[in-house]
Amino acid sequence: MKYEISWLNQASSELEDIRSYIEQFDPIAAQKLVNQILKHVRKLEELPYLGQLDDVVPELRFIVVKPNYSVYYQVEEEKQTVFIAHVWHSARDKRSI
Repeated sequence: MKYEISWLNQASSELEDIRSYIEQFDPIAAQKLVNQILKHVRKLEELPYLGQLDDVVPELRFIVVKPNYSVYYQVEEEKQTVFIAHVWHSARDKRSI
């Protein structure tokens, strides 16, 4: 059974901020990165437990998209939904999630 993907407002904003920032320098690279992130997120429809639990934020799982970007999410088994909570650059401090 496929899980539904639900983007929380914070994650949507973070993805848009990442896209906007990179787009200033290289619009093609910005679109490629967004596409990669979305492709990885779509994998969670079939494999919601693909990501590992985070050591700093234990209620969230994460998948690494590129060495510098990770997607943090929570699985709601009862609703068969994956909630995308954050799209995070590795230079940022995870304790502020």
